[in-house]
Amino acid sequence: MKNLRAFEILVILIGVAALASAAAPAPGAPGDEVPVLKAVCSADCGEYADVSCDGTTCNAVDRNCAADQRGYVVCNGVTTYCPVCPLEPECTTGETKTVHTGVCCDFPDIPDGAFVKVYRCINGQWSFHPLIGCLSSPVCAPF
Repeated sequence: MKNLRAFEILVILIGVAALASAAAPAPGAPGDEVPVLKAVCSADCGEYADVSCDGTTCNAVDRNCAADQRGYVVCNGVTTYCPVCPLEPECTTGETKTVHTGVCCDFPDIPDGAFVKVYRCINGQWSFHPLIGCLSSPVCAPF
């Protein structure tokens, strides 16, 4: 999904760059600089920190260990990888786990909560389930 989003961003940026260059005055005129546009890409590395980069060109592929895909981002030809996928199963299919994002939330029914990402085990590998929730957490309790 992020790969498609990165492609859409790149297409938009290319279109904006083409419009900017078409509307730009002749080069060399004082104060007539065309801004350099940058693209930002990010790959979901599962329970590990996401990898991201920015540059004039970029591409991202999410980590998917069930499909033996490590995950990476490429900006201006420089590749940054997610951690390698384990050789042994990490979990039992059907299990779920939550990972705290480090961002606190406070709802009337969940005071002092923390946002979490939910992961499901698929074929022995943790896979991000498109759900982010808020759970009670001592990390976010007031001091």
